[in-house]
Amino acid sequence: SVLRTAQDVPRVAGEVYRHIREGRKVIAVVSAYEGVTDQYIAMAKQDGLAPDSPAYADLVAQGEFISAEALTNRLNAIGIHAALVSPKAIELGAYGPRDDAVPTSLDQTALSAALKGSKVICVPGFSAIGAHGGTRLLGRGGSDLTAIFLASETGAKAARLIKDVDGVYTSDPNRFENAGRYSRISWTEAGRDLSPVWSLI
Repeated sequence: SVLRTAQDVPRVAGEVYRHIREGRKVIAVVSAYEGVTDQYIAMAKQDGLAPDSPAYADLVAQGEFISAEALTNRLNAIGIHAALVSPKAIELGAYGPRDDAVPTSLDQTALSAALKGSKVICVPGFSAIGAHGGTRLLGRGGSDLTAIFLASETGAKAARLIKDVDGVYTSDPNRFENAGRYSRISWTEAGRDLSPVWSLI
């Protein structure tokens, strides 16, 4: 989620390469560039699209596909075999409202095949597929949710959420000057005490 602009893609590719060099395969789940999702939401509203409509979800999800394709292209350009893998290709299923669903299922065989063929697979975060095949959005923080879900389903040794802050805060420190940084926090406290806007290193 540190892909603020296209100029950040090389830096992110370098971070991916660091893990490849250490012998790992990588599933890179990416967010949209900064502000892009908000632009698509504004466009959808201007066009009169309801948040629970298929067209709304398809439009708003496009930002992550753009950044995922950019990262895929950059990795291939520097000699790292990478593939863009859509939520539909790995049957990443979700249940719930079209604009705030929860991931529930994954085609492990399709994901394994994608990983077998590439050192890195780049997955657009934030969206999944509903029971009847339409796009479902995973709500704010949906790319993080995608990453955590994929890590859990694949039994990955680690899920790394790369952020632009140095710890866990009571609110987004980029937006609120009085945001407090926790020196230590338990999982239970995180679930109980933090506001909806919070950040992880």
